[in-house]
Amino acid sequence: MSEEHTIDELDSDPYISGAAQCFYQAERVSTLGAKYPDKSQHELITLAVKEWNLELNIHKKVKYLRTVERMGLARQLKIRGYHGQANNPPAQRSRATASSFVNSNISLADLLKREPKKPPKNGYSLFTSEQLAKYVNVEPQKRMSEVARIWSQVISKEEKASFDARNKEMLLKYQTELNAFIESLTPEEKQVYEEYRNMKTKSKKKVKKF
Repeated sequence: MSEEHTIDELDSDPYISGAAQCFYQAERVSTLGAKYPDKSQHELITLAVKEWNLELNIHKKVKYLRTVERMGLARQLKIRGYHGQANNPPAQRSRATASSFVNSNISLADLLKREPKKPPKNGYSLFTSEQLAKYVNVEPQKRMSEVARIWSQVISKEEKASFDARNKEMLLKYQTELNAFIESLTPEEKQVYEEYRNMKTKSKKKVKKF
């Protein structure tokens, strides 16, 4: 698809910019999670939003704004016909002119609140998540070292097996709840959610690569 709008036009539209921010957020949260393993999902999202609003210049936002445009969303907004007038965007923009994706994307946070919480990936991760809560006043790196020591040197094979079994049950329950959650979404919500998950998957692959 050819690029129909200037970057300033795309960035000046609240719906286009909002959708682009969510793409950035989905990609960035995985990277931030690897950097700050002790922070909650909410804290990571807050950091990503702060970066977008305060630290990213227009050149670093281009990728995400163009992603929204390539999806065909920009053509459905009222900025069509305002080429070369980035400094004088329309005073009023009708929410009805935005695509269903953009409208739904505004409430992506609500979608994620309804999303079932994914459990740890294995027994060791479950053990780690429970143990870390006991060492909140300890420096993160020391916390991880202590938890790893306890797992490898203190607890028995039977206890480890118990964590593995519990984790398998949690994963099965999560998958059932996730399927039910996805089935409950409207077509527009499913589109938003799948785009979000795809961006997260791509971001995780990049993190593993480097």
